[in-house]
Amino acid sequence: MKIERILSMTLCFVLCATLFAVAVAGETPAGPGGIEPEQNNPVDKYAVLICGDYAGYSEEDPIIDYSTLWGYDEFWGDMVLMYWILLENGYTDEDIYFLYADGHDYPSDRYDPEGEVTDYPATKDDVNMVFGGLAYGIGGFPRVDDNDILVVFTFDHGDYDPSENMSILCLIGEDMRADEFAWSVDRIDAGYKMFFMQQCFSGGFIRWLEAPNTVILTACAWNEVAWRADNIAGTIPWPENEEIGGTTYHHGEFNFHFINALRKVSPLGYHVYSDLDDNNEISMFETFQWVESEDSQWETPQFSDPGLIGENLYLKGYWETTGVPLSEKFAVLICGDVADYGLPEAGISYTYSYGYDEFWNDIVLMYWILLENGFHDDNIIILYGDGVDYDGNRYDPDYDPTSQITDFAATYDNVEMVFYGLAFGGVPGVPQMDGDDFLFVFTFDHGGLIWDDTIGDWVSTLCLMDKDMRADVFAWNVGQIDCGYILFFMQQCHSGGFIEYLDEDNYVVVTVCDKFEYGWRADDLDKDGNYIMENEVLYGETCHHGEFNYYFMNAFRKVTPLGIHVDADLTGDGRVSAYEAFRWVVLHDSRPETTQLWNVDLSENIHLCGYHAFKPTKWALLVAPVRAEWELCLKDDISDMRNYLLARGWDDDHIIFLTVEDPTGEFEWWIDGDATWQNVKNALDALERGGAYDFVHSTGEVTTQDFKPSDKDDIIYISLKDHGGNYPDGMRPPGLVDPRPGDEDDGYDGTFCTYGNPLDPWDQAYFWFDDEMDIELDQITYYKLILEMMACFAGEFLPDCAGDMRLVCLSCEEYESSYGVPPYYDIYDGLVEAPDDYLVDDGFVSVEEAHQWEIDTMPVHYQNPISDDQIPGETKL
Repeated sequence: MKIERILSMTLCFVLCATLFAVAVAGETPAGPGGIEPEQNNPVDKYAVLICGDYAGYSEEDPIIDYSTLWGYDEFWGDMVLMYWILLENGYTDEDIYFLYADGHDYPSDRYDPEGEVTDYPATKDDVNMVFGGLAYGIGGFPRVDDNDILVVFTFDHGDYDPSENMSILCLIGEDMRADEFAWSVDRIDAGYKMFFMQQCFSGGFIRWLEAPNTVILTACAWNEVAWRADNIAGTIPWPENEEIGGTTYHHGEFNFHFINALRKVSPLGYHVYSDLDDNNEISMFETFQWVESEDSQWETPQFSDPGLIGENLYLKGYWETTGVPLSEKFAVLICGDVADYGLPEAGISYTYSYGYDEFWNDIVLMYWILLENGFHDDNIIILYGDGVDYDGNRYDPDYDPTSQITDFAATYDNVEMVFYGLAFGGVPGVPQMDGDDFLFVFTFDHGGLIWDDTIGDWVSTLCLMDKDMRADVFAWNVGQIDCGYILFFMQQCHSGGFIEYLDEDNYVVVTVCDKFEYGWRADDLDKDGNYIMENEVLYGETCHHGEFNYYFMNAFRKVTPLGIHVDADLTGDGRVSAYEAFRWVVLHDSRPETTQLWNVDLSENIHLCGYHAFKPTKWALLVAPVRAEWELCLKDDISDMRNYLLARGWDDDHIIFLTVEDPTGEFEWWIDGDATWQNVKNALDALERGGAYDFVHSTGEVTTQDFKPSDKDDIIYISLKDHGGNYPDGMRPPGLVDPRPGDEDDGYDGTFCTYGNPLDPWDQAYFWFDDEMDIELDQITYYKLILEMMACFAGEFLPDCAGDMRLVCLSCEEYESSYGVPPYYDIYDGLVEAPDDYLVDDGFVSVEEAHQWEIDTMPVHYQNPISDDQIPGETKL
């Protein structure tokens, strides 16, 4: 229902002085065209975001006359929101083209993406350049083909030329007519196109852009202006323009609602009930339905879908069915205390109620996250406090104080009853699960420890409203349920003690702390002690969170409670697994609590949307210089490792093998080049950046290989086998400079020999130093990196090359020699000779097990192999 009001031209997104100006003269391009869409899942996704005016007055470009600029802050804020939502839907930063004002980011305290995101100014020439580049694959742009998706977002003022019945998009320097815009973008042969247009008179673009493979949403009709968000509620009473820290952040009315719909989250973190068909994804048609129902300004949003694809077209792709069937996912949320004192229930004592508001806030956040991940409300069972919703702050899940999401009070008997009902049925309000279903369990409240004389140990407990539940009892109750997988996230103190009772093969358990630690409230500090707003302060009210809850919920939602994008998809596969959520907590939790994880391998494949097998891309760099016939054993060793990796399913094109030809001069086709310093450098650059790289052989032959850049989901294994040494810290051979002088505690840098000048094989210029190696490794964006080195003084590399998500295995300590007389240190031997149950009885030999096997089976310890393992769980190749 539209709300009548007096038009306020100060809020209108239009340049009043040129409201009906004559359009820029020029030749009218060809009209729009299109292709009949194929029903496929597009391979690649691209987006072009355009805003042709400034949010405020920058000093970057002195030739701009800022006195004529209006400076709406939403010009920047809504661009960033659109950028974030694309990232959250699997678009990569490299495939999002950001054209804003004069080509420089606007400094915003709230809408501040990491690093510079603006790629080009929003000029007519730059718009044509970007669309032309995507159409033809020129100028360094990828070519968009008919398997791909293209999203275009436009903002700024709009104009209209009545003499030619032409809508216009205002840009920096020169405006762009609708027919010119359509001609430019129509060159792109995308499988599906989506347009979102906020500018005034944007509806006039539809007749030029419409095509069977295209869906268009505009803020208004061809003869209407578009408006700033008015803070007038539609069906749900949200603030539209945020007021944070004394600053108001505005939005376009249309932008606010369509971005809310697609994101399922408002800019202030409220859940948006835009999934009208309950299929876990928001289609273009649902997006328009939401906008139409919520837009309260004096504008008529438009929707064009001549191909009738809008019900099946999503930001992620085109498909006719989507999501996991809702009946297969269940959740139990338990908080055994109250955020405040509600209406007492008979038989419940409130003596020990502490009244932390996060008890309610985090239950509601988790409830919203489950809804946003396709859980049906009927399958989410909430046991909270005394059984009465808390309505004392902004976390009102249904925006209606008279309605309730709490199903039961969080009492001992009710917890047992719910798990019994899930297992066997027959409990009103509790659905029965079967062997293929997925269960998510979240627990919060205080936790405790109780001494058990019968086992001579402490047992963790979960505090409930009437009495505590022991970890073993809790595990027994859950264990009655016959289902596929269960994922637990536990915030209560001493929760790590639950893992020893929940260590089933189909369980993943993440706890805030270990058995003897406490879980803490969020402290508004990052890991470095800098202030960040973890507990929201809005409109004079503070809403708190558990520190652990704050970060794992941010990870799963990809959005903070205040709507800021969270880049928790560490593998880059478009989903956040339980393992990634765990890693996000570890990387950011600043409290004295040690987050625990059970079942690392399964956790990589468990998401809130269920089980999805994770298959990372695997790369290997195998290096063994050979200077004499007696060193051919090194080449044999890495040849064995190559064969092992191939047998494990590694792609031979992803294995870079650097050695030298054998003395006969025979060239093996699988050798990429000699193990020279430059070839090793090229290999590391290939893993870092991708592209075509040359590897030179001593025969004079050159091998050229084209590598894909390593993604966040890649696993990289590097094996270096040769001589090693040390070199005084701060010194380098002539022509080289130590990049980190004074960084070594023992005063020496480690070196690894590569294949150098045949006349001077010990020339130091052919050494890889530990500092330079670490600098190279830091440039590679990897999921996991395993570095194995068999060389004298290899231990020198440990302080430099160890790091987060790295496993470093070295043949000896920093002052030791690594002997070449068998049996010597070789991870390959451990991988093929160690029994499957050597350290962990799980059916395979991990790198960690192979390393320990080598240590334990050396008859004479000429050297002491060492390692640094910062990859949780076991690492298998």
